Amino acid sequence: MDDYRKLILELFEDGLKAVQPGEIMPQTIYKQDGQWNIAGNQFPEQQSFYIIGAGKAAAIMALAVEDILGNKIAGGCVITQFQSSRTPKKVRVLLGDHPKPGVQSLAASKDLISYISTVPTGAVVIFLLSGGASSLMADVPDGITLEELSTTFEALLHSGASINEINIVRKHLSKLKGGQLTKLLSPRQCITLAISDVPGDDPAIIGSGPSFPADSTFEDAWQVLERYKLLTGLPTSVIAYLRAGLSRQIPALPAAADAIFENSYYKIIATNKDVIAAIQKSAAQRGWNIGELPFPIGGIAKDFGKKLADFANHYQGKRPACLVTGGESTVEVRGNGKGGRNQELALSASMYLDNNRPITLLAAGTDGKDGPTEAAGAIVDQESASRYLSLQLKPGAYLSDNNAYPILEQTGQLIFTGPTGNNLMDIVIILVAN
Repeated sequence: MDDYRKLILELFEDGLKAVQPGEIMPQTIYKQDGQWNIAGNQFPEQQSFYIIGAGKAAAIMALAVEDILGNKIAGGCVITQFQSSRTPKKVRVLLGDHPKPGVQSLAASKDLISYISTVPTGAVVIFLLSGGASSLMADVPDGITLEELSTTFEALLHSGASINEINIVRKHLSKLKGGQLTKLLSPRQCITLAISDVPGDDPAIIGSGPSFPADSTFEDAWQVLERYKLLTGLPTSVIAYLRAGLSRQIPALPAAADAIFENSYYKIIATNKDVIAAIQKSAAQRGWNIGELPFPIGGIAKDFGKKLADFANHYQGKRPACLVTGGESTVEVRGNGKGGRNQELALSASMYLDNNRPITLLAAGTDGKDGPTEAAGAIVDQESASRYLSLQLKPGAYLSDNNAYPILEQTGQLIFTGPTGNNLMDIVIILVAN
């Protein structure tokens, strides 16, 4: 099965390469008929631009823009998670915290706000947005401490709430999210170029929508906390702040009709679907049939893993088949183990794969980091169960303790890509061989 493991990892890497900012940015920013074309917006050749950004891909996106615009960049400032080996020359790179905001995020965001105040009011600003921005670019509302904010977000991350639901709460506990960055930038012209990391690619949810009109209310944020029974366990300052929003003591987030959006443009330049398409193209070129996996990744990770195994076990399409899907599952944290949603999904799937069918499954995060671990995810197959048995390991017990990492590590099934500098949710690839 080593050949299939090698192949499935190569397919995943082909998908990642296709959506690297260096690949997609030249399709978004280019010179045409003596003018700059930026996501369909025309500017004279002598126009200068300012760059700001936030997200796991912010620095690499800025570098890709700088490679195209060169000395037309007047300056810039972006917040990301890791320093890369090559950094932009004209754009300052700041580091924030992820998956929950910390002192680095607050300091970086304060510096970004300060930088924006120095940008001329008549300037054109390109805002580079990608996954992770909700945590990397963060502020603390009046009356709430950083520790209380972190406690709130950690509770949400462990509750089983979707990324959409989490970001609804995040934007109502901020002065930057939910269209409020556009408020800071106005009257400057702002062009947002976004890489989506959320199901449905909703601009109001990507990075908690800092440059997009809000489509949720304080009532919506309250309902999320109510739905996951978090109202009684959160800091009283957070509850008081949201109550103030409910009673209109705190202004609602800016909506589409607000004049600040008249000079603002938004374009999504890469999505999870682009990763899937690139993987399918690569598999087809290698002679594999592209089968249909008719549902996106979603729901509880371990439940979805079982669902995938059942589908693969009974797949009746033409073989050898490559099945691909994307999205994002959630984890119900009930134990004290080490792992991530892709590791839980893969471990669960491996417990149900038919050991008489040649099936290989990869589940991994496109950012190269699954949960609070250094692994991107895992590759399992129909022989995984026998590996556990030979080592007297009980996968069900590991799964119940949210402890997928150790058992996958012991059986050599983890995959490590390192930080990819990008974030387009998760990918599952299933190879059903002859």
